[in-house]
Amino acid sequence: MSLMSSSPLPSARGPQALLVACESEEALYLRSRLSLYRVAVHEAWTATQAVEHCAEHLVHVAFVDAEVVGAPLLALCQQLRRKHPCRPAPQLVLLGGAGQRRALGLRGVLAGGAWLAKPLHPRELDRQILRRIGLGHLAPEERPTSLFT
Repeated sequence: MSLMSSSPLPSARGPQALLVACESEEALYLRSRLSLYRVAVHEAWTATQAVEHCAEHLVHVAFVDAEVVGAPLLALCQQLRRKHPCRPAPQLVLLGGAGQRRALGLRGVLAGGAWLAKPLHPRELDRQILRRIGLGHLAPEERPTSLFT
């Protein structure tokens, strides 16, 4: 198994997401929800891989599992949000339970991340996707309908 994986569709011209250190069940769920919005998904299992991927590719939003990343979370957020001369820094969504959010909440937000509670709720995930990516890249007939709105 390769250390980085990506879904072949949609094209690299559409929105791009990066899943950082996400556990397999959550990664699968995130992939399926993002695919409804025609977002290409790539995965990085380590902080180093995530930083390298963002340095080499446009990433619109990165979902970072705060529980798996642990203590280096804030440093990782700062590295991912570092300005690049050719493209904007990705927006960050930090995934974590209530304990992680209490421990790192304000510092995570100051490092450029928004929190999304685990377990992931479809309505909240959709809101984060819409807030970070929007629907401008989709024709009206391609826009997903949600059972949760």
